[in-house]
Amino acid sequence: MSFWESLALFGYPISEEFTNPARGLTVQCFRASALRVPPEHPEPYRIQLGRLGADTLAARGW
Repeated sequence: MSFWESLALFGYPISEEFTNPARGLTVQCFRASALRVPPEHPEPYRIQLGRLGADTLAARGW
């Protein structure tokens, strides 16, 4: 996948990569989604695509 294809899918990054110390989950947020790397998932399925909008609404109780 090229840089331009990735940009069209995810948008520009809006955060640096960070790790949640409680779960060990590594996350980086982009304009359209979040990429997650849960430590319990084996290769090659380690990187998951998060639903940024749905997660935000769920956190607000919607």
